[in-house]
Amino acid sequence: MSIRTVSLRTVSYFVILFSLTGYLSYSLSSHHSKFTPPRDDLSVHWHPDLFRILTFGHAPAAVDFLLIRFLAENNIEHVKPGVKAKVFYYLDLATEIDPAFFALYTAGTSFLVVARNDKESALALITKGEKFRKYQLIDYPEEFRETFWSQPWQIPMIKGYIHLFEFNDLPGATESYLALNTMSGVPDFIRETSERFARSGGIYEVGMNVLRGMILTSTDPEIKRELEKKRESLFLSQYLYQLNDSFKKFKGSWSKFKQEHRVPDQDLWGGKIYLTAEGKIDSTTPRQKVLGLE
Repeated sequence: MSIRTVSLRTVSYFVILFSLTGYLSYSLSSHHSKFTPPRDDLSVHWHPDLFRILTFGHAPAAVDFLLIRFLAENNIEHVKPGVKAKVFYYLDLATEIDPAFFALYTAGTSFLVVARNDKESALALITKGEKFRKYQLIDYPEEFRETFWSQPWQIPMIKGYIHLFEFNDLPGATESYLALNTMSGVPDFIRETSERFARSGGIYEVGMNVLRGMILTSTDPEIKRELEKKRESLFLSQYLYQLNDSFKKFKGSWSKFKQEHRVPDQDLWGGKIYLTAEGKIDSTTPRQKVLGLE
């Protein structure tokens, strides 16, 4: 997307267009749209095909108008559960019309998750950006990519962050962080995290580090106790993962493996360590699913 100058006449045109056709757009989109209309806000929900038709060939200027609407957004209140932030629909529509607009993915996602606490919309927007990066960006000229997508690693980085810290979803974050291992220009501190995901069992290491940080920064004793319980569960899951990983590589019986690897009969919490009928090492100690891991 090139830098464009938007004339007052063009902006005025789209202001009038939005006002006169809002009801029509909402009516059509409610019957034929892949998007979900907003629930309790008053935003007009535009169907992208209808929007393209009503721009009369001025789609780039229309995207600029949507950009202005986003930049002028001053609502920083957190959304209610189950409600999408109104600004998401501007960003979603703009990236439907111009899917190569890098800044709308990065700045838009950051605004949604930080200012509006709308993590679902943020994930939807950055996921769209990641799909564009993976499957469509290569079709654009090299000059365009170097000018407007000079740091494509920001897209999977942000997506991984949202999975990890907003949804506590380590498996979901893994794909994004692994993608960073194949990209150039990634800062060292981010690459270090991505390399942990690439190691066998590294996902548990990342999870333990995340919980450690949450425990250290928690000021509520009850929350801290719950986090410590989660850490215990994840520690046991990590231990069992390591045992299973070693057992897969071992050429011998379970009893011989136990003897050679000095596997105790019980874990640290008194649960019996045993081999399931499916050949998986497990424990009778109850444990939680933590950060998407079990």
